[in-house]
Amino acid sequence: MEYMYNNLIITLTLPTTLTYFAVTPTSSVANTVTTYQLSVSFAQTHNSGDRLLLTFPPTIILNSNFVCSSSTTGVSVACFQSNSTLLQLTLTGTTIPSSVVVSITKVQNNWYAGSNSFSLQTTTNDTNTYLVEQGTAAVTVTAATLTLSYTPSNSLVLLSSSSLTITVTSPFTISAPIPNLLSISLSVPGEFAPTTSCTTSISGAVCSLSGATYTVTSLGAFTNTINIVFTAATTYFSSSSVFTGVLSYNGSNIATDSSLKVTPYCTNPCKSCTSNFTQCTSCLPSPYASLNNLFVPNSSCVSNCPSGYYLPSSSTTCAQCNTSACLTCTTTANTCTSCSTPTFLSNNSCLQQCPNTYFGSGTTCVPCVNQCNNCTNATYCLTCVSGYTLNPDNTCALTCPSNYISLSAICTICTVPCSTCTGSVTKCTSCQAAYILYNNSCILACPLGQFQDSNNLCQNCISPCKYCTTALSCVSCVTGYYVYNATQCVAICPSGTFALASACSNCSSSCQTCANVATNCTSCQSGLFLYMSTCYSTCPTETYPYQGTCTSCVSPCNTCLNGAFSCSTCVADYYLLNTSCVTSCPSTGYTTINVSCVACPVNCITCSSSTTCAVCASTYYLYQGGCITQCPSTSPIIVNSACTSCSPECATCQQTPSNCLTCTLYYYKYSYTCLQSCPLSYYSNQMSYTCESGLSSKIVFFPVLITYLVVIAFLVVVRIFSRVTSLPTVLTALSGWF
Repeated sequence: MEYMYNNLIITLTLPTTLTYFAVTPTSSVANTVTTYQLSVSFAQTHNSGDRLLLTFPPTIILNSNFVCSSSTTGVSVACFQSNSTLLQLTLTGTTIPSSVVVSITKVQNNWYAGSNSFSLQTTTNDTNTYLVEQGTAAVTVTAATLTLSYTPSNSLVLLSSSSLTITVTSPFTISAPIPNLLSISLSVPGEFAPTTSCTTSISGAVCSLSGATYTVTSLGAFTNTINIVFTAATTYFSSSSVFTGVLSYNGSNIATDSSLKVTPYCTNPCKSCTSNFTQCTSCLPSPYASLNNLFVPNSSCVSNCPSGYYLPSSSTTCAQCNTSACLTCTTTANTCTSCSTPTFLSNNSCLQQCPNTYFGSGTTCVPCVNQCNNCTNATYCLTCVSGYTLNPDNTCALTCPSNYISLSAICTICTVPCSTCTGSVTKCTSCQAAYILYNNSCILACPLGQFQDSNNLCQNCISPCKYCTTALSCVSCVTGYYVYNATQCVAICPSGTFALASACSNCSSSCQTCANVATNCTSCQSGLFLYMSTCYSTCPTETYPYQGTCTSCVSPCNTCLNGAFSCSTCVADYYLLNTSCVTSCPSTGYTTINVSCVACPVNCITCSSSTTCAVCASTYYLYQGGCITQCPSTSPIIVNSACTSCSPECATCQQTPSNCLTCTLYYYKYSYTCLQSCPLSYYSNQMSYTCESGLSSKIVFFPVLITYLVVIAFLVVVRIFSRVTSLPTVLTALSGWF
């Protein structure tokens, strides 16, 4: 642009861009009257009186009572609305800073959501209004809050098809330029499955269903409220997910809401109910509730029908029992499970009286037991069924107890003292203790000549027994007989007894036979001997046993055996020699012990005792108190017909005790002597225990060791044999080994 001033041509360029320009509402909600804040940073220097030209979008309205104010220190602002969309702001101040902030009140946001563009131009303070800078800023208006609410009704039944009314209320009155561009969408939560299109409270409105979302259009008559009614099948829930409602204009949201949740109209466990939320008209099934059956009288849900009601088959509503027949029932109204007094339950019916084989207990017929035909309780019978008899304890059995008899199917006790009876109560078949059965009667004692057997019956005594206690126990006999051994009657008392009064009495235990009295023996038991009417196990002194009697010995025998002259002891001053009594023992071959002559050992001529010989017979040698035919190797020397031992160092010797053949342990043989250590120029052979000349003992160590072990074994064997037999016998046996 060019213009002339004082003959000067001035050329103006386009305005520069503002360094910063922003418009910020205190509230961005649609249709809200709020305060807008302008923040401006200039690219050029400005002076007091310069103006800001703010152009509003046509959808944002500046109310007539608006107020402008500066938030920048030292700067004042004056506003003037040129038209509905242009506002002039004049800045005054000593200095205009590079950035200013201005607030404008009473600005009304657009009534639907969307982006709104503001433009700002700066001018100089002269009348020419030169544009200096310019810029634009956008303000986004958000949708307002829509209000969704619902009106519950009895048709909202869980697990069924339910009807629901949702009221949609706009936060402000809508006056749309083109009403048909208005629309409302309502998204139903997942707990509902819509089954039909909806209806509305606005005439002419059109409602369509897509998935789970209802869309209402043709809302020319809508200002701020509409009711949307729809039908949907429901699942079980205690509180649904949220409904989402959107009010929009030409695709731009005016207001939205996502806070509405629906709770069931009825209270669990009701599935449906009356106007009172807890008064059920149907009940939720399992597993949604544990009380699944409807009890109509108090409109409640129960797990089991109360007394007097039952649950019919394939039904969830309790039905009343037939009160004239049952107190409680099941399956049907006449299938009784209990009865009221005075009737009794029998086979699911209530009777005035229980049938046979039953008795009334409370209000129930209970079976009698033990084959009762009639009873007063489970175990107390009054009569029995055929084939059974009534026992004393009022039970029924096939037979009566042992002391009873069945008369007219009742057990009757036998008459005392009968224990059992037959035919009548007085015809005994057995008796009580201390009584005896005799001709079907019970008596205390059997008649004379009879006895009581083990079965308490009277049996005849065996002749000639006059009185008896058992068949083999006779107490007295007829004349001319004697009781023997308390079992039988005999004409003559047997051996070992004698007749005394009317019984045979036993002789003394030592007597085989006796006469008149028990101790007057006439013969003795085997092994005993009779002497002067008495039996002895050993005959007295000066007698000997002979043919069961004691016969006197012949002097000088004091005692004798097997004959008068076969002495066993002698009178004083005599000695027993074999079976004779002599005044002195023979000089050879005997010795005197006590008052007897005792023979010396075999091959011994004279001895001092029965085991100690002093002189041996010819060809025998005296050795250790005995007589042997050959002296042992350890005592090979014969001196005066006696075996003499080798010297202590000799194990064996010959001719003289010190002429050694072998040495004892730890002695070494040197020629015919045994030394504890070998002489000079000899060494000790540890294997053979000999003195060797010239060679080292180490060469022969192992042979010496073997010989040493053999000698030890030899001595051990000698020791063992010497304990069980005489030394000569041992030596003789060992000589065969070597």
